[in-house]
Amino acid sequence: MTYSATLDQLSKIITIVVMAGLLAFYFFLRDSAGFLLWFGFIALVFTISYALSPLRYELEQDRLVIYRLIKPVIIQRGDVSEVRLLEAEDKKGILRTFGSGGFFGYFGHFWNKRLGRFMMYATRRDHLVFIEKKDGKKIVISPDDENFIFALKRQWKMS
Repeated sequence: MTYSATLDQLSKIITIVVMAGLLAFYFFLRDSAGFLLWFGFIALVFTISYALSPLRYELEQDRLVIYRLIKPVIIQRGDVSEVRLLEAEDKKGILRTFGSGGFFGYFGHFWNKRLGRFMMYATRRDHLVFIEKKDGKKIVISPDDENFIFALKRQWKMS
């Protein structure tokens, strides 16, 4: 089953502001020396950010697929040891160590005291689902449907 991944309000605002800034950058600096180099770098960052952002989640019988333009992330059912909703305490003090903190979503490497290091593939800050793999790797996703976790646990026969 497919679950959508739409941007929350903050992520929409951050994405629009960054894109408006890029447009302003273009109009104000287009005649300056080195403009093409800088604009090419910014266009590359923009493209890579969008290509790595989560587009949707696909829950299958034996795996979860996080679709992105570049290389989907596949989580095999047999590799998962825990699935749960993140509680308010789990969300406190989350720091982005490498990734996006709102531009096309929240994805990349994150850390906080309670969870430690984890990968996030989210487009919103609510409905966060925590997945821990047997190898200790931790992943956080944010399907729009609040019932996603119940469907996953039912389909994967987890309590």
